[in-house]
Amino acid sequence: DSALATNKFEPFIKQRSPHGFRRYFYSSSDDSEHYSRNRHVLVISTNASDDIYIIEPSFRHVTSSVNAVKSSSAEKNSQAIVSMLGLEIAAYYGGGTNDNAADAQKEIRFTFNDIMGAVKDSGEGSISVLHEMIYENGVERRPIAFGDPFHIANLCVTWASIFAFGDTEKADHSQVHHRQLLQSIHSLHSADVAFSQSKMDDVMKGSGTRVKISSKRERVQRWMVNQRNAKITLQMLESLTHDGTPSLVAWALTFANQSRSTWKRRVGLEIATWLSMPELILGLQFEAELGTYFEEIYAWHNRTGPLGRRSGFRMMEMFELYFGFEVPWWNEVNANPESKLPKTMQYLKNNFTGDEYAFRLNQIMRGLKKGREEMIKMTTRYLLQTPIIFLLLCHHEYGAPFLRSMLRVLWQNPVDDVILVFGDEASPVWGKYDPDTDKMWFDILSNHVDDVVHFWRQFGLNQECLLSDLQRLSNETKPRESRGKAHLLLFKSEYKVLFECLHAVFGLMMSNSRL
Repeated sequence: DSALATNKFEPFIKQRSPHGFRRYFYSSSDDSEHYSRNRHVLVISTNASDDIYIIEPSFRHVTSSVNAVKSSSAEKNSQAIVSMLGLEIAAYYGGGTNDNAADAQKEIRFTFNDIMGAVKDSGEGSISVLHEMIYENGVERRPIAFGDPFHIANLCVTWASIFAFGDTEKADHSQVHHRQLLQSIHSLHSADVAFSQSKMDDVMKGSGTRVKISSKRERVQRWMVNQRNAKITLQMLESLTHDGTPSLVAWALTFANQSRSTWKRRVGLEIATWLSMPELILGLQFEAELGTYFEEIYAWHNRTGPLGRRSGFRMMEMFELYFGFEVPWWNEVNANPESKLPKTMQYLKNNFTGDEYAFRLNQIMRGLKKGREEMIKMTTRYLLQTPIIFLLLCHHEYGAPFLRSMLRVLWQNPVDDVILVFGDEASPVWGKYDPDTDKMWFDILSNHVDDVVHFWRQFGLNQECLLSDLQRLSNETKPRESRGKAHLLLFKSEYKVLFECLHAVFGLMMSNSRL
């Protein structure tokens, strides 16, 4: 099966696009512990289509071997990829998408360097063949590394929660904190799930309502665990016993009053007390509604998008998500928190007054400000960096300003092929650089001139076949209207060659990492 998959993939990856743009495949990897053994998991992208001219991205498992030495991950990656595909196909490795840790990002670059090093040392084929494997459009290829959007979203909501309501203290299981409340409910329930549920059934007799207890271990590092858990806890709390007592309070009191276990009595009393404290319920409301932001990110990445039938490959649309949802969400929630956190803000108004109200409001606003700052910091580091930022060319609003800025950088740092093929900046066929709309992008690109020039060539953007598309795009002065189509499909139909160029590079790149 592996040989058949490789044989099917080989003609596709070697076949350049109709206008001669080179294709690449990518990886995603991470370490995972199973039964006290650390395993290194590696997947690569492949093409599921039988037509070598059609990109239909999919995943291919490479290895999940035991990895005793973490520092050897890149070497394991390169050896496994070369072993599976052969050196000639492995040379089309373009980089990958890993989590945002520094060592995970280095792993991508080191894997690329190891493969390219093996190509250089192989001595196989003629000099021209080796040159074509290592170089593209006159420059030595560089890897493309991307950070995981799920990890970024988790950092945003995690830091928002911590800055608003503080962090939990390790080993302090009696700390008065809404996330400790979630953990204590789980500890009490998970000790004996059947018995715990029977206690809830007992307290709900005569109410006409059955409450099924659901709990999860409090885990900041796991996506949406706390947010979803907080939402479910609030839903359980809304159910009342026949005498009007909140279900979870009555349930916790049965342990506090009846259990023969010392720790269960203590935890039961703590839960009942904490559930009666408005400041902790406010924390749960905040945590739950922060989850709506993460849920939208999660759902977007779960969808397939307009280009393929497989989720996980939406790199071409990343800036539509970023500028269409992420940036507006954090801007709006900071300017008008009621618009995104209606239950939290309503609970705040109903349960706090005077100085206490001002203090709790300040907590919430401090957390929201930190969440926005984290979003800006992480996306600046991984999304607004070359060459990922080149995908802005696809964006319906910022594509044209970004192109004009990039051309200005290239013209101010003379590149022979740009001058020969594209002419002079003063030529009337090009859209004019507008400081009012374009300067933001020019300032970003000016900090990475070497990378801009390099990847301009590596991607083949210096080719004469792109001249017409780039000239037309540079002259756009207002956002493209979707006209009932996805923005990316409209870009594909109006700028066919430019889309082909970018899709050849990014079509098989994972837009997230779930390993």
